[in-house]
Amino acid sequence: MTETFIEIQRAVPDPTFHERVNQCSEEEGDEILAEWAACFGVYIGETLLRVHLSEKGFAWALNRERPVLQRDDDRLYPIFKAYNRIRYGCAFDIGTFYQMAVRTADQIPFSAERVMDVELRGRITAMGTMSLF
Repeated sequence: MTETFIEIQRAVPDPTFHERVNQCSEEEGDEILAEWAACFGVYIGETLLRVHLSEKGFAWALNRERPVLQRDDDRLYPIFKAYNRIRYGCAFDIGTFYQMAVRTADQIPFSAERVMDVELRGRITAMGTMSLF
């Protein structure tokens, strides 16, 4: 991954880079796109983790052999987001993804026990006694 990132860093300032990518076969272009998406997606994910998400319980995990940021059932896909941004353009905004990721991290993780406790407390309060049926 490091060698690929260094190659990308060298290629970015080159004004003919995009022209060269456009001249690649579809398969070669997809490989280059996947490398770019992996590098930038990992960068986005690491930034999110270091700034906010790790303290909220998120970490890198594999979901169907794909790296994701995960906390319990909450999953964020920074590499996939980077891929879509590079491939399809500004409709897939990284800033919006970042904000959504922070909001997701700030939410209390879902727990069926907490929902049950709230429902039972509500029944007790409303009825004065608890009815199991």
